[in-house]
Amino acid sequence: SNGRGEGRDNGRLRPNARGVHRRSAYCKLRQRNSIDFPLLSVAVAGDFEHDGTVAGLTGVVSALGARPRVLAGWDEIALGERLGPRVIEALAERARAQCRPLDNIIVDTEWRRAMVPVQVRRALAELAGG
Repeated sequence: SNGRGEGRDNGRLRPNARGVHRRSAYCKLRQRNSIDFPLLSVAVAGDFEHDGTVAGLTGVVSALGARPRVLAGWDEIALGERLGPRVIEALAERARAQCRPLDNIIVDTEWRRAMVPVQVRRALAELAGG
């Protein structure tokens, strides 16, 4: 191998490289199942060590305001932990605390805010089961 990622060693991990698995999930809340604009959408992506512990986790909530919101503080809750019920609940509550929908559509803003942790739980459960 010439050291530039070419040749027979291009798919081989270096001795210090970590073997992490990346997964993602997306949930969309809408009024009906046909093509419709979301009332709330949640995207999550995680890097997982070979033993199932979280090596990195990102969550983004959209359709509540003018732009998507990257959820803060998730790493302090999830790093080094398995994505089980306790961690998922803590992450869902952190998301709820950070999200306040604009009153820009006909659907009740308090209901949309209450749906944030529900949708985050669903997305994280899908991610954990991946």
